[in-house]
Amino acid sequence: MLPILKMALIAVALACLVLIPFTSSPWLDVTLTLAAITATVAIILVHATNVLPFLMIMAAAPIIPFVKWFEPAFEKQAIESEIQALNSELDVVEGSINQFFLNNASALESIEVLIGHEQEIDDALYQRWLLQILPAARNQFLNVALSRDLVIEHVYPRTDTNLKVIGVDQANIPNQGLLYKYAASTRQPLIIGPVMLLQGVPGIIYVRPVKGTDDLILAGVLSLDFLRTDLELLLPTYVRLGVDISTLAVSYPLMETPDTNALNQLERSLKFGEIDVSLKVSSTQVDDIINRTQTITRTSAVAFWLAISLILSLQHINYRMREAQRQALKKSESKFVAAQRLGQMGSWSSDDSATMILSEPLQELILTTSETMTLDDFFSRLHPATREQESKQIRQFLNSDKKNLTIEHQLKANDDYRWFEHRIAKSKEKGCTGILRDVHTLRKRDEQVALLESFDSLTGAANRHYFKQLTIQNLAVCERRRTTLALVLVNIDDFRAINEKHGHVMGDELLKQVTHRLQSSSRKSDTIARLSGDTFAIALVDIGKNKQSVLVIEQILRRLKEPYVLTEDIYPQFTLGASMYPDDGYNYDTLLRMAESALSSAKSHARGHYRFYSAELSEQTDRRQKVLAAIPAAIRNNHLSLVYQPRVNSHLTTNTTSMEALVRWNDPELGFVSPGEFIPIAEQSSLIADIGQWVMEHVFATVAQYGHAIPEQLSISINLSPRQLEDSGLVTVVKELVQKYKVRACQFELEITEYSISEESEAVLNNMRELNAMGFRFALDDFGTGYSNLGILQSLPLHVLKVDMSFIRAIGASDKSDELVKAIVSIGHTLGLSVVAEGVESAAQVSFLRELNCDELQGFYFFKPTAIEDLLPHLSIEQHKTEMR
Repeated sequence: MLPILKMALIAVALACLVLIPFTSSPWLDVTLTLAAITATVAIILVHATNVLPFLMIMAAAPIIPFVKWFEPAFEKQAIESEIQALNSELDVVEGSINQFFLNNASALESIEVLIGHEQEIDDALYQRWLLQILPAARNQFLNVALSRDLVIEHVYPRTDTNLKVIGVDQANIPNQGLLYKYAASTRQPLIIGPVMLLQGVPGIIYVRPVKGTDDLILAGVLSLDFLRTDLELLLPTYVRLGVDISTLAVSYPLMETPDTNALNQLERSLKFGEIDVSLKVSSTQVDDIINRTQTITRTSAVAFWLAISLILSLQHINYRMREAQRQALKKSESKFVAAQRLGQMGSWSSDDSATMILSEPLQELILTTSETMTLDDFFSRLHPATREQESKQIRQFLNSDKKNLTIEHQLKANDDYRWFEHRIAKSKEKGCTGILRDVHTLRKRDEQVALLESFDSLTGAANRHYFKQLTIQNLAVCERRRTTLALVLVNIDDFRAINEKHGHVMGDELLKQVTHRLQSSSRKSDTIARLSGDTFAIALVDIGKNKQSVLVIEQILRRLKEPYVLTEDIYPQFTLGASMYPDDGYNYDTLLRMAESALSSAKSHARGHYRFYSAELSEQTDRRQKVLAAIPAAIRNNHLSLVYQPRVNSHLTTNTTSMEALVRWNDPELGFVSPGEFIPIAEQSSLIADIGQWVMEHVFATVAQYGHAIPEQLSISINLSPRQLEDSGLVTVVKELVQKYKVRACQFELEITEYSISEESEAVLNNMRELNAMGFRFALDDFGTGYSNLGILQSLPLHVLKVDMSFIRAIGASDKSDELVKAIVSIGHTLGLSVVAEGVESAAQVSFLRELNCDELQGFYFFKPTAIEDLLPHLSIEQHKTEMR
């Protein structure tokens, strides 16, 4: 009997040990462990001889579950750094996908804006626009199609495949036609896909109805194969990436990854409009680490098991388990309460439809400390104006067979009434539950939006949209009466400076007073509007001929120039531009464009006055458009070139201390284009950043090529535009160029203007600090012409202050101009900056500046801007010594 009992107990103990690795419940593991230990102890008690094998069985009972539970933790710790690296790879993938969707969507929006402002679009114009916005090097679209009434008229690029779809009716495209019809009818943008494209590859289609038109639709076709190829090139071979792109109706696995260990898989979800992108990434290196960790862990466990089996006799292991179910419930309740607070929601429940049990978030929302509330007490909190009606509605619901009720009403919270969305549901047990969501802010916002639809919230004048409607109506009246209309734009010159000096509150008050004066200076039939921050518009109806409109505009200008009483009397300057119906145009858009052209011309040549539109302005606008259109090709084809103008030591003028890189443009069609012409045009678009990058790259290339001939201590200054300085990607681009050309940052000086730093921008400050940390020095150019204050200057990493040439040219003209130059030089030295005088053209200026201890001089008196090859023999750095000229 004893051998049979012993064999049975051994079988029980071994079976328990074998089952432990295959269970999923800790409690079952404990039960099997205790059973194995109990069986082993019973064996020892029944048959005490040769207890070592049974002690080994008893030692194995706790070790097996221990290894099973803690092995994942060891694996997680071992792969922690690899998982972080995998996260970084996933960040790179996410960035590439964001760039794929967002950059292309942004480009399509830009194309839509251009199309929406053009009445007639021929294919040449369409191709030119898209070539500028989507040059071949940056274009990811297979096709950007423009359709009218869903029939494709223009495609880009003009490939054989794309040209075949011209004339295709998008409404008849399988699996896409209904969506195109929906976009055409609602005039709302949408995304089609993932679908199999007409090009025979999977992809997505951005569909954007063109604003301001009723029949034009822009469709951008993106190939998902392009995205797949891009992602495959991004990641190292040991990383496995899975990408699934889906909408509510369609799911497309762009890239598939094999199943792997749960620890070796990171997931992330992205959303772009109606498109959801699910990412899964894993690593073969992590699999290797997990396998290696398992081998080490299990080998160590076996060694430990053998060791304690030899030295332990009877060891009791007590396992303590937390009350998992209770903790999970408590955690769930805590999350539910937190979610209610986050969503400004609260809930209540009732078993008898008479007493409401309130959740903590609901008590906080309606400002009560009571956990319960009767239904009558709740009704007493309703707004008096709607209390009877809403309480009756709720009682009728409670007594009806309806299961759900949604109602919006106002509830009293202290002395205030707030709007709540209230959802009530009945349970099967004849109880009720309710959820209240605070929608007071949304209600108020809707009311504000309704007011803002027609009028400017600050001044009360008509807004841009409402002004256009009224002016179109007035033009129709003028057409019937055969009378005239003047569209006048009024701009407050340097309004930004007024805000900086007096504060935005005073700036807002000035806008209100300007609006009042415009209204008091006009007739009831005229329309006053605020089109933008500092620009107003007036539509003068039945104004008569130009002579009469001139008198009216001069009267308005005189009224505007009278002092404004804020914290002190201020005298802002106003510039006006005007166009006339029917002389300058027959519709609102044309008249507005002509008035803007007149205003731009007045601000350039007649600030503080007014100007009417003329044919000459149209020629200037055409010239500007030609220059703007030619800039991308000039950058791409290297029609730009660089010249350099050295700076010299004021006391040793043969000592060349640095030189400034200047850009020149000689175009095959336009001829020589002055920097004074194309730089301001480029600054009004994103092209100035492209020019800036071109200049920086070619300066670095020049230094790399002629570095042996350029004195080591000579620095080269490069101009940075305000748009470049605010670009979040500036530092990355500069680092790449420095590494590409292997130049030293300390050899370069970056010139910025006062306009760039007139307002403290975090992006500007961060870029300047990072570039300065790399070794770049900063120079403040054109000092004295802007509005920067000493507080801002002291907070920036500046090294050089350049006095504007307008002050240098005035030296000797009067005592006041001389004193101004002295003050600027003194300010620079007080701030610890090296001072440079620009535009030095005479010996008298050199002598005057030398007496002020101005550090460096630059101008035609010493050097004209010259090509680097011609300039190299004249560059020298000598030890400082006093030179008498």
